[in-house]
Amino acid sequence: MASLLRTRKSLLTRRINSFGEWLKESESLLEHPAEIEVSKRVKDIRVGLKICEEGIVTIESSLDKLGEAFEELEEHSAEDDEKFDKYVDSANDMVIKLSTYKTQLLRALEDCTDPSTEPIT
Repeated sequence: MASLLRTRKSLLTRRINSFGEWLKESESLLEHPAEIEVSKRVKDIRVGLKICEEGIVTIESSLDKLGEAFEELEEHSAEDDEKFDKYVDSANDMVIKLSTYKTQLLRALEDCTDPSTEPIT
């Protein structure tokens, strides 16, 4: 069981780091460069929205699996509980960051689409 817990911790950490890097690299989606066509910008923003949605689901799923592995341990110390809480906090922070970024992307998408067109969902 301890090895499953280590695996779950490692996987969650890698996923949090991966989505954190993506957030840094994709900041340009919120900019309004004149040299980029609106259709390309809309497409890029939609891809970003999909990544945010998938990221939220992925992090939450990984956190659930980590929680299950942690609960299956027969014994864990107060230090183990504290470490687990840090993983939970990190995962929740990333979900909040992805959710916030998703909201910003939705606003950017609204800004660059024609109001006379159908809403994009």
